[in-house]
Amino acid sequence: MEKKPEIFYEIELKALLDEKGYQRLDKLLSADSRFKLFNSETIKTSFFKDREKNDVRLRISDETCEFVYKKGLVKEYCRKEIKIPLPNKETLDCFIEVMRNLPLHAERGTLKHKKEYFYNYNGYDYIVCLQHLENFAYILEVEFLAKTQDESEMHIKNIHKIFDELGVEVINGEKFMERLYYYVAGENTINWLL
Repeated sequence: MEKKPEIFYEIELKALLDEKGYQRLDKLLSADSRFKLFNSETIKTSFFKDREKNDVRLRISDETCEFVYKKGLVKEYCRKEIKIPLPNKETLDCFIEVMRNLPLHAERGTLKHKKEYFYNYNGYDYIVCLQHLENFAYILEVEFLAKTQDESEMHIKNIHKIFDELGVEVINGEKFMERLYYYVAGENTINWLL
């Protein structure tokens, strides 16, 4: 089945984990029948940003080839997202070439290993995503994909409760940004895709 473009609001919170915490959650999520694994993949991502809080990502894996636009800073808990599936790596490479010629800042790419689970909480399907970003961090994200921004307050409350259930502390958005800036400064403009 062909994937179609999507526009939604990503309402999410994150936690930074150590390796032991990551392994604990990996076991817990795979053993608990309330969490339904629906995706497991390794994704290579190139990032391009501007000064106006716009973020473009080009992603590829065995399952995914896509152009992703996010409006807002990574520290914000509700951001508009547009995903456009791409047919193949050649098309993705063309997008990367275009992005490099626009007045955007190329940032260090990532190699992310992730497992995504559906978790129904209070009648809503949340995505619990356990990630290992090589040379950066172990991360837990819990998110809800909404049609409007108006839903964010209610879902943030539920997401906090899910973190409590998992015994994990949400990271402050500013602290996460600091960690991210440190990572980006390590080796700018690395492109995992070419």
